[in-house]
Amino acid sequence: MSLITSEERFKAFTNQTTEGITVADLDGNYVFVNPAFCKMSGYTNEELLQKTVFDMKAENQSHESFRESKEKKIGIPIQVNLQRKDKTEYLTEIIGNIITVDGEELVLGTIRDITERKKIENNLKKEQERAQTYLETANVMFVAIDNDGIVTLVNQKTCEVLECTEDEIVGKNWFDNFLPKQEITVIKTYSDKLLKNKTLPTDYMENTVITKSGAVRMVAWHNTILQDYKGNTIGHLSSGEDITKRKKFEILLQKYYDIINRSPAVAFLWRNEENWPVELVSENIKELCGYTVDDFMSGEVSYSKLIHPEDLDRVLEEVIQNSADSKINDFTHLPYRIITKDNEVKWIDDLTSIVRDAAGTITHYQGIVQDITLRKETEETNALLTRAIEQADETIVITDSLGTIQYVNPAFEKASGYSKDDAIGENPRVLKSGQQSDNFYKKMWATLSNGKQWQGEIINKKKDGSFYTENVTISPVFDSHGEIITMLLLKMILQKRNVCKN
Repeated sequence: MSLITSEERFKAFTNQTTEGITVADLDGNYVFVNPAFCKMSGYTNEELLQKTVFDMKAENQSHESFRESKEKKIGIPIQVNLQRKDKTEYLTEIIGNIITVDGEELVLGTIRDITERKKIENNLKKEQERAQTYLETANVMFVAIDNDGIVTLVNQKTCEVLECTEDEIVGKNWFDNFLPKQEITVIKTYSDKLLKNKTLPTDYMENTVITKSGAVRMVAWHNTILQDYKGNTIGHLSSGEDITKRKKFEILLQKYYDIINRSPAVAFLWRNEENWPVELVSENIKELCGYTVDDFMSGEVSYSKLIHPEDLDRVLEEVIQNSADSKINDFTHLPYRIITKDNEVKWIDDLTSIVRDAAGTITHYQGIVQDITLRKETEETNALLTRAIEQADETIVITDSLGTIQYVNPAFEKASGYSKDDAIGENPRVLKSGQQSDNFYKKMWATLSNGKQWQGEIINKKKDGSFYTENVTISPVFDSHGEIITMLLLKMILQKRNVCKN
């Protein structure tokens, strides 16, 4: 899985979970906290990032519990009294795990507020202590299965996931009653190997289970062999986490990544350093510039290397100006050019987002860049065509399918005496001189209505009332469905008649 996939998935998951998620260095300094822990503790994100895990403990809670969780109980939940910003105390369940990020060891902590749960637990009978041991880990399923596949113990979470009571599960064959038929053979074979110590006792696997209502849930299992006092294997204990929502989210994220990688837009993450070294880039970068993800990630190619030398200073100045304003988080560059690996010049549209740390220092830039070369070429062609039309000696008029004037060129204004503002919105009949019969115009419009070009001479009347003769060509313009959407009138003055209006 790519780094960008893991990072985005981690952020999305931690922002949505109701459990506190923290990351601290080995000295206890927080480097990341999620919104749930901010809400739980009463501190803001910025305030927590200035604190250590030891600052959060209640007054009667020793430092040793934290050190013990780091040194001896990695991955095992411990109960710790913490203190909120308002000085009230709350009991939490913390699971700490060592993770390695960019070669640095950090402690990933999961914090659950179990204050209310603990009050309930303290009132339970002593004969429930064995079951309570399994229930102390919230949101985790526990299933004990003997050598014959019969369920001997489940916890409440398992009942919730399977939508069954304890009596409906215990005593039943796990494989025959709670697994999809197509998975029974594979899971049973795995279980047999586990019981014969042919796999590690804490092997991890994912498989689906069937609930009472017939729904399918995906569960991630950790398995441990159970032995009697003589050391004989009597079954295995499986702790499971319902990851159905997570799996669906992963699939959805993958679809988004696929869409990005198939789209013309390329996603970038640049470090705020000289030459803008690339930290992350989507896989479709090769289609844009010919360089691969590895070319950028290895540092062999920096983004500044792509930018055309004539545009580089201007692009840099845009970055500097926008970065200087702390209120600006996003900005769009004026289109600039890049030079591909094959020395092809392409025009780029670049939407850049500024990434700042808690202190407001810019650490990265995120960019969505897209090849707009074709658009630029089209714009240049259109601009050239517009100049040609504007500078033409011939009169050019464009109307809609009903004959309403939408455009006239300067030659029309000069020939007719009507300005552009006078003409647009009018019908060409404003030029009608009365020198042609109604039958003349009926034949002309009949030809055009049949989608054919019409050509002929027309005596028109200027705004001042004088007449002039034009050789007129009228061409219908069709849409993709063959419907007339525009009429193009091209007219050339043949002679001028300075006849005053009667």
